[in-house]
Amino acid sequence: MQLGFKQTLESEGQWSIGVIAANMYRNKQVATGQTIQSLRVEATDTSLAVYGASHIKTLESGVLPGTYVKASDINIWGNAKGFWTEFNYRANTIARRIFNSGSLLFRKGGRTDVWTDVIPSLIERIKDRIGEQIVNIKLVENGD
Repeated sequence: MQLGFKQTLESEGQWSIGVIAANMYRNKQVATGQTIQSLRVEATDTSLAVYGASHIKTLESGVLPGTYVKASDINIWGNAKGFWTEFNYRANTIARRIFNSGSLLFRKGGRTDVWTDVIPSLIERIKDRIGEQIVNIKLVENGD
């Protein structure tokens, strides 16, 4: 008998995206919403992958020293957050500071409450749901 776990994995992947988005809002890490919009799920009957923008790791690690961050990107962020309303030369200063010292989050040691802490709960939820499906199928097969 072929068990179809794809729908379960997709559903749990979508749940994890919802939790990650809520964590980002709670942590005040949402400016334009593009990072949340980048989150997507790919599932098969045997695997689940949750993808996001390439910079999603920095929501927990911060930006390491030596990383070039464009002042124009900082300006977009500052505008979206309401820190300033037009091109601001502070963005150049911030970009230089990140390059030299890393972001404030990096300097504080990072965090794990955006997506890392979601993984153990996601695994448990998948185990529980797939376990229920297997038990239900066995009961039906043996119940004749």
